[in-house]
Formats: sequence, C-alpha cells, structure tokens
Amino acid sequence: MNKKLSVILPCYNVPGLLENLLEVIKEVSDITSQYEIILVNDGSFTFPDIAQNDYIKVITHETNKGKGESLIKGFKQARGDIVSFIDADLQIPAALLKPYYEIITGSRSPDVLIGSKRHYNSRVEYPFTRRLMSYTYQRMNNIMFGLNVLDTQVGLKMFKKKVISEITPRLTVKRFAIDLEFLVAASENNFSILEAPVQINESFSSTVNVKAVTKMIQDTFGIWYRKKINGAYKNG
Repeated sequence: MNKKLSVILPCYNVPGLLENLLEVIKEVSDITSQYEIILVNDGSFTFPDIAQNDYIKVITHETNKGKGESLIKGFKQARGDIVSFIDADLQIPAALLKPYYEIITGSRSPDVLIGSKRHYNSRVEYPFTRRLMSYTYQRMNNIMFGLNVLDTQVGLKMFKKKVISEITPRLTVKRFAIDLEFLVAASENNFSILEAPVQINESFSSTVNVKAVTKMIQDTFGIWYRKKINGAYKNG
C-alpha cells in the first residue's frame, strides 16, 4: 500500500517557480496518488498566484525568515507518512524523489534519507572554492558532533513521519544550519540515517557571502552548545 507523501518546497525569489512546481507535481503523482505539496513563500518579492487545493498548499511569510523557519512551518503542516523537502530551484532534479521514496519505504527503510554530494554514485560539478568550503564545514561537523554523515547540507532529504513528529519541536535554527540541526537531533534520538546519491543540474548559483558564512558558523556552535550543555535534542 502506498504511503502518503508530503513534499515541502521552501521558496525565496525562485525564477521559474511555476514550471518547477509542475515538474514536482509530475514526479510526485507518478509515485503515489496520495500526496501533498507545501510551498513556503519566504517573503519573496514576487510570487506567482498558485491555486490551493487538496494537493497544493501555500504558506506565506510576509518577510524573509530563512530556510529553517520555512521548513519548520512546512513540517508542522505536513500530513504525509513520508515527508520530504527539495530546494525549489530544482538544481537537484525532482526525478530523484521517486528513487528516494522507494528506498525509504523499501527493505532498507531508514528513518532519514539524505542526499549526499560525497556519495560514490553522485554526479556533481561545482566550483573549487565551494568544494573546499563544503569539505571544511563537514570535517568540522564530524569532529564536533560525531555524525557518521559525509554531507549534511544537500537540499533534498526525506523522513518518516515519526521523525518529523519527534524532532520538529526541538528545532531552533532559522537559516541554513537547519539541515545540521535536524540530523544532530535525529542522531541523538537513535533514528537511522542513510545517504543517497544526488545529481546537481548546474553549477551552484547561490551567493555565499561572509555574513552568511559567519551566521552559519554561529548557528553551528549554537547547535553544539544545545547538544553538549543543555542536552536539548535527546528525548527525555
């Protein structure tokens, strides 16, 4: 029996969003007839008029609150047995949703399935500077948190509903370190995490400035403090 799938798309000034939404609908409806797609408009300057129905929901932030806040809002609204999010620019192709769904509902059945640029079957091209920054950040995470994960930051992840229900109330990060915080909380509660291959359609186009990097590092140390000092992520 197919399980209901919720797919969250955090959106902030995404070019071609309607076309991308249609692509996600096509891929998801091929997986199961029981699905919902939740778009979180994170204070975009322009956002298309999207009709809502039983399959499409829109959550709107009047101002930009960050990826973390967008995902938390989406998680709270999700009603699927399986919950996923994918970056709305679709640099990671929506076609990966189907094989990910098959893995998380199949015999291997991890609690959390995450895309990884460092999986041996991944096909990714991105600039050397970004590659170096990514490697350095992941090494820092491995040392600080002991996560047995090669890549925390890819914008495609899939979870069983029980993980979302348990972990979402513990999340605090509002921007890009939300991926790390979720995985730390999942690991602290002994949920299984599996990495899967990913493809990137084009070179990374997102801007990475000093302010963003500084904030991410601050948030990372905040996660470490809540884990080590407060025990904030462990159940009970």
